[in-house]
Amino acid sequence: MKRLLMLALALSIAGGLFQGCAAPSASPAFRSFPPKTAFVPYADRPITVDGDLAGWGGLPPVPPSYTREQESLKVDHAFWLAWHENGLYGAVMVGDTDIQVDPMKIWDTDGFKLFLELDHARSHVATENSVNMEFGPCCPEGNAGPAFISVHWPGLPPTVERTFRAVGKEEKTGTVAAWARTEDGYNLEYHIPAEALDPAKMQPGTKIGMTLNVVVDGRVVYQFHGLSYEAETQPDTWGTGLLGQR
Repeated sequence: MKRLLMLALALSIAGGLFQGCAAPSASPAFRSFPPKTAFVPYADRPITVDGDLAGWGGLPPVPPSYTREQESLKVDHAFWLAWHENGLYGAVMVGDTDIQVDPMKIWDTDGFKLFLELDHARSHVATENSVNMEFGPCCPEGNAGPAFISVHWPGLPPTVERTFRAVGKEEKTGTVAAWARTEDGYNLEYHIPAEALDPAKMQPGTKIGMTLNVVVDGRVVYQFHGLSYEAETQPDTWGTGLLGQR
């Protein structure tokens, strides 16, 4: 009997070890959670992209899913989204008076990063429909003007050109951006043309995978919505933007 009990115990341990060595699940539990959804209101006219936020009156900001308090910085941040037949508009208010921007590494300095999955496939890996955009104040010693723009397609093969940088207007997508200094930091506005958002359609009910990130000194301090800091190539960890009614 003792030998039988020892054999059963050994088989139980072996079974547990075998199960522990099994291939990881293709769908970790956190991905079964529904993504947070941000309502993207309709703008009944094109918004002027100049950094002063005058065209955003009455449009609600996107509620953050994460904020990071920093004693040394003002943390009055906010971001807005709106759609129009001509594309997607966005605005950011950042409470950071010590602006430091490296146009080659906006993510490591100060700025704003926007990830989009244009087919809302909730893919676990970046595809040709995934685009990462970075924006930052150009020439921080100034007070207003065109903003730095970086557009990157992480899902394209590395053998093709997949990163484009510009100031004011990025020619491949037609994206434009501008910024303006404020008493407490800066504002930044951008517009992504409808043609650059294909296959997403600028019409009510369209869903676009997205996460928005305000970055100060290389750290995310204000975000909607990401389940991982290193999520730029994992659209299934992003939130959803839902285009509202006209």
